[in-house]
Amino acid sequence: MQIQATKDGSHTLFNATLNETYHSKFGAIEESKYVFLEQGLRAFISKKVNTQQEPITVFEIGYGTGLNALLFANFATENKVQIQYTGIDILPLSKALMEQLNYVQLLPAISKKHFEQLNEAAWDEHTQINDCFEINKFHTDLHQFDYTQYIQTFDLILMDAFAPDKQPDMWQNKVFKDFYLLCKPEAIVVTYTSKGTVKRGLLEAGFTVEKLPGPPMKRHMLRATKPLQNETI
Repeated sequence: MQIQATKDGSHTLFNATLNETYHSKFGAIEESKYVFLEQGLRAFISKKVNTQQEPITVFEIGYGTGLNALLFANFATENKVQIQYTGIDILPLSKALMEQLNYVQLLPAISKKHFEQLNEAAWDEHTQINDCFEINKFHTDLHQFDYTQYIQTFDLILMDAFAPDKQPDMWQNKVFKDFYLLCKPEAIVVTYTSKGTVKRGLLEAGFTVEKLPGPPMKRHMLRATKPLQNETI
């Protein structure tokens, strides 16, 4: 793994095996904020009523550097919104490597405490970060994850695996059908890619799909919503 600076000054990691970075080279923090926080979490909250009375349940595929979890922990704490966060990754990064990333220098002061807590949180165990944010990090592959425990559990799914041409098995139609079962009615799936095969897979699974303007230097991204009517796929 090599640490690289992106155009907004924030770090990403380069995975030489896949010849791919963890985040956009045009801005790691900017991409995560736009795709997952704005078009994901804020979009979900904007259409819900009384979300503060019920925790928002989030499932992230590709925990990676923990940047998305950090942004969500900050949001939950600053806005007094309860979030239950679940993240999976088959190749967890070492604590030593995570500590070299510069996110806490570029984000609000509370980020330092949150990032330390997230990095200290044990894998395959529940961790309460504060009154507003809790997390389960699972060291597992997407295809080995036990979905049966999480049927209709999640309000929001963050699909942040490596790109479809790098990890095609992570973007199979079966994966999107599993997502449909994991989602509550009106839940959102959001991802940085707008690849046609991904859009078609989400549609086939039963979601309605929007092609949205993308983050810096990317034309489009996708957001999918599970219909209110709960159909079984």
